[in-house]
Amino acid sequence: MTHEERIQRINELAKKSRSEGLTHEEAEEQKILRQEYLAVFRQNFKQQLDSIKFVDKHEHGHEHEHENCHGHGHVHGHCDCHKHGHKHEH
Repeated sequence: MTHEERIQRINELAKKSRSEGLTHEEAEEQKILRQEYLAVFRQNFKQQLDSIKFVDKHEHGHEHEHENCHGHGHVHGHCDCHKHGHKHEH
């Protein structure tokens, strides 16, 4: 089932739930489809967050680019340029 088909079926079941109610089987299907939808949503959202790059303008005039500050050795508020091969011009 494609993502679009899953959303369409979720919407169909939601509409039926409001108008006439769902059978036990339909309610179980709705629950599973919603769980699958949320799993895909969370995965896509995490991928988007993981792809964000932070660019900090350093006091020495150059920029630091970080894919993610957590777990990559970047220390907030401190220059660690020498670790990245940057040369300071004073």
